[in-house]
Order: sequence, then structure tokens, then C-alpha cells
Amino acid sequence: MTSPDPLILAAASTLARDALWNDPPPLADGCEHDLELLPTIEFRQTVLCRKCGGLDVETSRQLTAGAPGAIIFEP
Repeated sequence: MTSPDPLILAAASTLARDALWNDPPPLADGCEHDLELLPTIEFRQTVLCRKCGGLDVETSRQLTAGAPGAIIFEP
């Protein structure tokens, strides 16, 4: 069995992010958000909550528009 082509994996990840951004799930009220910054595969940062699956649109946009790497989330 061969490993999946990295380009195909990156394209699939981009399509999944496009779907998130086209119909972003909101961060759930009352959730103690556990945010996860998805790996960068294009120049768009995507920050999701590991618990509720919501997209943190504001933080995602700040990371892309501002100084990437300026905001650090630690486990």
C-alpha cells in the first residue's frame, strides 16, 4: 500500500477548510473552548474549538491579517 500523495492531502484539507469558512459553525455558548490552530497549508489561519467544533472567525482573521505567529495558544 502506498502513502497518499501529499498534494492530494493538502487539496483535501483546503476543501475542508473552504467548507468551514463557507458555512462556519459558531462557537457554542457555554462551551469552555479548547481552541486548536489547524496546520497552515495555505495563507489562511483556521482556529477551531476542539470541544464544540466552532470556528473562531475573529482570531482566525487576526492571525491572517496581523502578524502571523504573534498569538500563541498553549495546551
